[in-house]
Amino acid sequence: RYKEGFYNGGQGGKRQTHYNIRTRVNKNGKRKKRIRKQKPEKTEKEKIYKLVGQVSLDIFLDKTHLNPKYLRSAFWRVSFLYEKIAPFDTLLWVLYRTPDLETDVTAIIDRFCTLTHLPSPAEVYQQEVTTSDEEPMTRIFLLWDMKQTPPLIAPLLKGILSADFKGFRELSSAVFFFDTERHLLFHPYDDRGADVVAEKAETIRFLYEDCKNWLLEYDLQRMQKIFETKKDPFGSFF
Repeated sequence: RYKEGFYNGGQGGKRQTHYNIRTRVNKNGKRKKRIRKQKPEKTEKEKIYKLVGQVSLDIFLDKTHLNPKYLRSAFWRVSFLYEKIAPFDTLLWVLYRTPDLETDVTAIIDRFCTLTHLPSPAEVYQQEVTTSDEEPMTRIFLLWDMKQTPPLIAPLLKGILSADFKGFRELSSAVFFFDTERHLLFHPYDDRGADVVAEKAETIRFLYEDCKNWLLEYDLQRMQKIFETKKDPFGSFF
């Protein structure tokens, strides 16, 4: 019996569970075959997710062309999810810098603050690491208290969605919203979708119940096993 997740005996602990939600249709309204663009490397995100919990929803906004209708649809979905999951108390932006990037970091941070109407970050941490190609890289972690300094959400979400289309590229797969009381994280990574991570399945059960029309059939059985299996009085799954 294990709480809110699957046991991974090979690694000596629980395995984080992911659930995929998206719809993809042709112009004639018929569903396309599932085609998924490769998501960015999740190594750093997995570390952040591990701090929050074991259960997650991987939600796809499904945009394949940059046009007004496409963006409006994606923005509606990510805004719907944000409002449904909110409130949040902490905003994290992870800025990645390598020696070949000439843009001044201060200018990038100023751009972010202008976009969101935020002051300077409340906390800043820096970490020197190397990439998979053994190249030096700096991670800059910038945090804001959303209760004291609430950001403008709409332009930030729009910036994330268009980051890979000659937009604010430093927003791609780099912005995280936390609710530290509920142990919940919302991470819209780019135009392809968003991750929702929680410590307990019950925290995000409402998303599973309310967004079933976005669920992918190939992952439906796994989601049903987590969210529709009755629990014992102690909160564990059989």
